[in-house]
Amino acid sequence: MVKMINRFAPMNLTYQKFQLQTFLNDVSEVGFTKIDLWTCPTHFYVDTFSHSDTDQLKRQLQQKKLSISCISPRQSCPNPFHLAAKDKDIIRRTKNYFQQVVYSAHELEVPRIMITSGWSFNDETREEAWKRSVSLCKWLCRFAESYGVKVAIEPLTPQSTKLVNSIEKMKKYIADVDERNLKIIVDTGTIRREKESLSQYFQVFGEIIDYCHLTNYKKGQFAHVDWTNGELHLASTLKEIEQNHYQGDFCLEYTHRDYFDNPREIYETTYNQILKMEENK
Repeated sequence: MVKMINRFAPMNLTYQKFQLQTFLNDVSEVGFTKIDLWTCPTHFYVDTFSHSDTDQLKRQLQQKKLSISCISPRQSCPNPFHLAAKDKDIIRRTKNYFQQVVYSAHELEVPRIMITSGWSFNDETREEAWKRSVSLCKWLCRFAESYGVKVAIEPLTPQSTKLVNSIEKMKKYIADVDERNLKIIVDTGTIRREKESLSQYFQVFGEIIDYCHLTNYKKGQFAHVDWTNGELHLASTLKEIEQNHYQGDFCLEYTHRDYFDNPREIYETTYNQILKMEENK
């Protein structure tokens, strides 16, 4: 059985002011064995025609004895590349973009990529955007499956999107897409923010839940905060997840700008919290 501590994957988002090698050095020295790769242009670049050199990144990962749990591509509005894109040319470019993401995952032997449902325009009906998102997601799931890569969708908040932003909308989306290669990401902080429950997600979706963003929530903060500074408690959150028989990896996705100048410190703190919990079991 994989040790609990080896299931945690820091995300490089907090290192966007640093070079990628610094991120890899730091998380490896702290003790982590996995990462979540956010496609920051200065770390790992992806566009509609190409992606960064995966052979070089493989060598960097091997040197630090690291592997990648998930690739998390940039996909937001007004950036053009998201699943509810409307213009025909933008849809074509979005397909090209996600093809490059899948190629990258395949070459780096990454089991999954992260997606969201995308965004609707304020001057169109939600249903129009929903149909576009479902259609493009179907295509992506089939394309990714042909390369042995899973597609995992994360629900966002109603402030972020009108599409998949709750457990009920996630149920409908999964049913409408109806592809075996579509999995679910649970985000602990987002679930708390929306006053839903982790156990409810596990009861409804079970083994379709393939990945977890282990994030904390602090009232009045939109960003994800760490496990020393929020309303959730790490031990009780992990216990609830464990009770629901989840055996997957955990992405440590911290997005508060306070962490950007010294990101190693926050990951080191989290690592020590997890290690202490494991030792006290």
